[in-house]
Amino acid sequence: MISIIRFESAICVTPRDAVRAARLASKRRGWRWTSIESTRVVDRFVIIAPLTSGVPTIGLDIETPDGKIEMHAWTASPTSAGSLHHIEWKSAEPRMSYLIKDIVIEWALLCPRAPWKWTFGERSRVGYLLSEFRKAKRAFRDLGFEVKRHKEWPPVNHPPFDGHGESSDE
Repeated sequence: MISIIRFESAICVTPRDAVRAARLASKRRGWRWTSIESTRVVDRFVIIAPLTSGVPTIGLDIETPDGKIEMHAWTASPTSAGSLHHIEWKSAEPRMSYLIKDIVIEWALLCPRAPWKWTFGERSRVGYLLSEFRKAKRAFRDLGFEVKRHKEWPPVNHPPFDGHGESSDE
């Protein structure tokens, strides 16, 4: 039986910036990657009825020494007003759970801003009280990030990860 190890969350950075940060994290670790494009089925609520549709995703298929990791990023419109970006990291290798956590932490630190920190305008366009915002904060808090207060990005006191020869010349 195959168990899929995964991390999925709504994010405030665009899919293009998310893929760019993942590519940089892979390059820093010396891993090979290939770009992938696919379609994902999502639900959108129109008035009171859910409407199922497909959205395009972009991402990377990353080859690590321990196995493969897939990263997908997409934009979906959960309401009629605005859109929300999402990211998913997954692997079918059971021993990859530690590596998924490490790569997601490193990926978040390479993003142009905190992935869980939407502006007031961004939240207002989609729906200020939407549960996705709270779920995203919880997901990144569980990784070890301080999601309540942060002034600078990337933070000085970030969660530990195995940097694999992290360099600052990028």
